[in-house]
Amino acid sequence: MSASERLEARFWSKVDVGSPLQCWGWKGRLSGKGYGQFDMPDGRQARSHRIAYALKKGEIPIGMVVDHICRTRHCCNPSHLRAVTNAENVLSGIGVTADNSRKTHCLNGHELSGWNLMPKVGGRECRRCAYDRDNARKRKLRAERKVKQAWPE
Repeated sequence: MSASERLEARFWSKVDVGSPLQCWGWKGRLSGKGYGQFDMPDGRQARSHRIAYALKKGEIPIGMVVDHICRTRHCCNPSHLRAVTNAENVLSGIGVTADNSRKTHCLNGHELSGWNLMPKVGGRECRRCAYDRDNARKRKLRAERKVKQAWPE
């Protein structure tokens, strides 16, 4: 048995292999964030899902990350894994960025598309709400100036 075959056998011995539809849980050590950790022969640690992808689907393309379609971080089922860009991985996931990217309307019910969608640093904004907020701020400033003019200190 070659070194690569021994490495592959050692890897799969730490995976709870089930049916192709089920998640294949990692039985070894998990990282603090719940990803499987696999000790490589050179002393490095690798994420188990990345090893599973490389063994069954081939090399991970440069600039791509391995995404869990099932959203289970310790899953090693190659049919649950896909290579995507980091942005795609973040937006398809669970979290504030992903949730906000899927919103179709602002908190006031305005549609977030077309002319009403205004890009801003760190995200996007409802143009109508920004316009209303700016006008309210300007009205408040004008009212404060009138009070100061009417009652000088």
